[in-house]
This record gives sequence, C-alpha cells and structure tokens, in this order.
Amino acid sequence: MADGVVHLCFPDSLDKFMISKKGVSVKIIAKDRVPAMNKAVAELLSRQVLVGVPSEKAGRKQKKGKINNAALAYIHNMGSPSQNIPQREFMQSGVAQVRDRVEQHMGNAGRYGMQGNVAAMERELHAVGAIARDGMRRKLHEGPFEPLKPGTLAARRRRGRTGERPLEDTGQLRNALDYVLENSKRRKV
Repeated sequence: MADGVVHLCFPDSLDKFMISKKGVSVKIIAKDRVPAMNKAVAELLSRQVLVGVPSEKAGRKQKKGKINNAALAYIHNMGSPSQNIPQREFMQSGVAQVRDRVEQHMGNAGRYGMQGNVAAMERELHAVGAIARDGMRRKLHEGPFEPLKPGTLAARRRRGRTGERPLEDTGQLRNALDYVLENSKRRKV
C-alpha cells in the first residue's frame, strides 16, 4: 500500500484497523460482506408477504358443499348484488389503516437485507404480515358496515345467535385471516 492511500469500508464490517507509524498511510483490513449482502438482497426480493385467507385456513366447520372462507371473504369484501349482499370491504382498508407500521417494518427488512442479516430481515417480514392481518381483523370487527337485513337477523336468532354485527357470526372468517411468507422465484438480482 502506498503512502497517502486510504481504503474505506463500513464501520461495522471492520476486522482490523491499523495506522502506519510512517505518518499518512492507513491500512484497513475488512471482511468482505458483499456476498452475504447480495444473498440477503436476493432473499428479500424473492419473498412475498401474502395477507388474506391462506388455503390451509379456507375450510369452514359446516356441512359439505358450503362455501369456504376465502370465497366468503371475497364476496363480503366485494359484495354480490346478484345475491343481495352489500359490499363490506375490510381487507384493503384494514391494511391501509396500518400502512405506516407496515412501511416501517418493510424499511427495516430492507436495511437488514442490505446488511446481510437474513434472520432479522425475516423477522421484519413476519411483523409486516402480522400487522396487516391484525389490521384486517380489526376492520372486520369495527366496520362500519351496512347493517344486517331483518331476514338475516331472524335467521341468526333461529340458530341461537344474538349478535347483530355484520361479518361476525361464528368467528370462522376472522380466524381464517392470516399471512404467509412465500418464496417467489420470479424475481432475480
């Protein structure tokens, strides 16, 4: 190394720092973190946080041939005029209500990815999923939604149910809302 030449690297990756007694020469020996960082960035780009009704939670405890939780979530979220079911959107608005927290954890995941810390990145992605899921569950519980029709309330009472909140009858739909972290092989670094 020639006098007056300085090599710089990130402070947290320093393995050894040495200053020459000749005066101006500085020698920094650093661990090469680029491969770990590239691996973590590739991992981050290959991960998707999916929030909704995962297939393993789509089933309902009821007679065979009835609708599953994923279809029920879609119908209530979008509405079905042909079936006289009003739109009671809870998925997008539930996630929108927690957007700031989701963005904070996504930023953390990106920073950990850039540092090559895959485990911390993974924890942040799980936090994103849990926050989004809880936002949807909260919206499903709190509404506000169009009230239930008298016929729906009467049918509930015949089954022994007294609640009048839309989207809350057995709790199966709420409990089916969840998240999964999925590998997506579509993206490459």
